[in-house]
Amino acid sequence: MILKYAVTKEDYIEYYTYVSWDAPDQKKKKINYYLRQLLINGGLIAIIFYTGVFSFHSWYMYLYLGILVLTIIFQILSARNSVSKQAEKVTLDENNASIFSEKIMEIDDSGISIKDALTESRFRWEAFIKKQDNKDYYFLFTS
Repeated sequence: MILKYAVTKEDYIEYYTYVSWDAPDQKKKKINYYLRQLLINGGLIAIIFYTGVFSFHSWYMYLYLGILVLTIIFQILSARNSVSKQAEKVTLDENNASIFSEKIMEIDDSGISIKDALTESRFRWEAFIKKQDNKDYYFLFTS
């Protein structure tokens, strides 16, 4: 089977976001991120309460705590978007243009060959150590 394709910038952003954030094996990374945000900001809240920094004007404390809680919520809700923004930076760098060049992929019993204007790669089936998929993509990973 021979396929002719080009990875779009949107495809790359989806791939990067999936592999770096959405994939099932990233669950531990996400939990660690969320816990770190809660612990750091929770520590700040505890320091505020126990040091009495705002004891003269308690409404300052509640204002600051409200802002801190909103910050925590924003950090947690925007984490995936931050990963997508990192991927977008890669797509905008002119030095990465070859990622988006047209390629020809040949799939046969011995493996996969990929050719473009500058490179040619051959992967035997044994080279693939992991596969993952989602509703739109199928990913093969090499070591």
